[in-house]
Amino acid sequence: MSSKSPEPSGKLSSSVKPRHVTMISLGGTIGAGLFIGIAEPLTQAGPLGTILAYFAAGLVMLGTMMCLGELATSFPHSGSFQYYAYKFFPSPLLSYTIGWMYWLSWVFALAAGLVAAGIVSHEMWPNIPIWLYCGGYLAVLTLV
Repeated sequence: MSSKSPEPSGKLSSSVKPRHVTMISLGGTIGAGLFIGIAEPLTQAGPLGTILAYFAAGLVMLGTMMCLGELATSFPHSGSFQYYAYKFFPSPLLSYTIGWMYWLSWVFALAAGLVAAGIVSHEMWPNIPIWLYCGGYLAVLTLV
């Protein structure tokens, strides 16, 4: 028999370790889109090709973020990164286009996330159409 009491002591304790926080942040960063969209690359390139492709894309993103970090420290500004295009190129058209393209990328990312959530929900409850799930999740996000 154990000498510990099975009843809670009434005190809250922090049992989240740094590795738990790392895994939560990794899962939040990857998102559902990776798990939904990984099937096609796996069938075309295989496991090694998929890993190499994701590694190469990660290196490109790392380089981009390091360059943006350098620009942000060299030329501090309270605005988006499209300011740097405005600062270094004579035409404001490039900055304007970058701003709209960035906005569109987030709109498409939101749509992809909604579709992924709809597909996962449709697997659990197949009687409800996917578009209804997407609309419901969009309504909840809008209300929040």
